[in-house]
Amino acid sequence: MSALGLGLDLSLGGRRVGDAGNKPATFTVTSGNGTKYVSVKVSEATTVTPAGGTSIRIGSSGDFVTTPLPLAANINQDIYFNGAGSFIIPRRKLVTYLSLENLGSSIITGDITGMELTYLFLYNLGSSVITGDITGMERFNPCFNGSMYKNLHCSRW
Repeated sequence: MSALGLGLDLSLGGRRVGDAGNKPATFTVTSGNGTKYVSVKVSEATTVTPAGGTSIRIGSSGDFVTTPLPLAANINQDIYFNGAGSFIIPRRKLVTYLSLENLGSSIITGDITGMELTYLFLYNLGSSVITGDITGMERFNPCFNGSMYKNLHCSRW
C-alpha cells in the first residue's frame, strides 16, 4: 500500500509476465451508480462482458446491459459500470490504453500484467487497487494523486 493509500503495486519490468497477456483483463467493482467509467483502447475488435451483477454500457448514453458489448479497435472507449461485480476483456494483451480517474466511492481492482499498454493514467483512485508489471511502454503518465511516482523508474519516456 502506498503512502497515500492507493494500493498501487506496480513495477516497471522487474518480473517476467509470461503468458499473462492471454489471461482475461478483469476489473472488479464494489459499487457503481452509472456515472463512473474506465477508459480503454484495444488493439483489435473484441468484447467486454459484465459478470457477477454489474451492468455496463459503452459511452455516456444508452441503456446498461448485462450482456457482452463490442469494443472497436484503436478507439478510446469509456466503459461505464452500474452495480457491484466485474467486467472482462478476453485477453489482457489487447488493452493498449487504460485510464482510471475520479472514481469516488467506486472501488476497482485489477491486474495490468501482460497488457501491452502504451498509455496508463491513474488519478484520484480512492481505495481502488491496481497491480501488475509495466513493461515496454512508450509513454508512462505517472499521475498518482499528484506525486506518487517518486519510487517508480522508467527508462523510456
